[in-house]
Amino acid sequence: MTEIDIRPLRLDQAEALVELAGNIWRTCYPGIITPEQIEYMLAQRYKPGLVKQLIARGDLWLAALAGKQMIGFAHGHPLQDGDYKLDKLYIHPDWQRHGIGGRLIAEVARQARRHSYNRLLLRVNRHNQPAIDAYLKHGFTVATIHVEDIGNGYVMDDYVMIRSLSELKENGIDHAMNFHNPPPEEIRNLLGRVKTIAVVGLSPKPGRPSHGVALAMQRFGYRIVPVRPAVAEVLGEKAYACLAEIPFPVDLVNVFRAAEHIPALVEECLAIQAPALWIQEDIVHEAAARKARDAGLTVVMDRCIYRDYMALMTA
Repeated sequence: MTEIDIRPLRLDQAEALVELAGNIWRTCYPGIITPEQIEYMLAQRYKPGLVKQLIARGDLWLAALAGKQMIGFAHGHPLQDGDYKLDKLYIHPDWQRHGIGGRLIAEVARQARRHSYNRLLLRVNRHNQPAIDAYLKHGFTVATIHVEDIGNGYVMDDYVMIRSLSELKENGIDHAMNFHNPPPEEIRNLLGRVKTIAVVGLSPKPGRPSHGVALAMQRFGYRIVPVRPAVAEVLGEKAYACLAEIPFPVDLVNVFRAAEHIPALVEECLAIQAPALWIQEDIVHEAAARKARDAGLTVVMDRCIYRDYMALMTA
């Protein structure tokens, strides 16, 4: 697996970003907008000088890097009405469905929350269903429709989508960012003592991230227990519909489910007395993670178990 880094965009990377944006737009937008509108909007929005100007202004620019190759990027900035806008988010088609977009969204959300913004807002073309589905998966909801004349006879026909950044406020107290993962040494100790991992949401499809991560962990010597309804087995192991059906103890529950499922899964972990819970990268539910931790579980959230294994156990 290629290691993907998310880093702030440097000024000297502006040209590479512009080139990448052109490749992505010319690949993904035909059929959604006309080729002529694609070129018009690229010329308006993606110039090295403009990108550098926005970086200098203090806008948030993030680059997703596979080695030295830029494969995606995100751009965010505050709005005058108090919201924070995710203005751009693009991943090269060859690298989509690898969780990179979720990592970029999570980092933009963290930065916005760190500066006390309560909502993350974006606009997405109403005919771009794959992008809409991806944003829905990451907690955004459709708020309204926005149609804008951008000149030269072209319009932007968008959904405005919003994700709350203050949904973790309980009893008037903002708990955002109150959950902290264990230090690296504790995570290393956890990975060293675990033998059996129940993987919730383990897909039988080899192309899915859950499958690749679980296969890698299996090859490292861990016993993988698939937890997925309507599947007989995955990776040569019998699958179970839920944690309660596993007839033997597990050392760790590794979760590949959307954030809205985490509270119920925490309850399942408590019911089977699981000693540890690992919530995969790009999945965040701080209230549920705190509840599990307060109940005595070792909890790791928004981290990739494979990457941490490689970083902590093979160095």
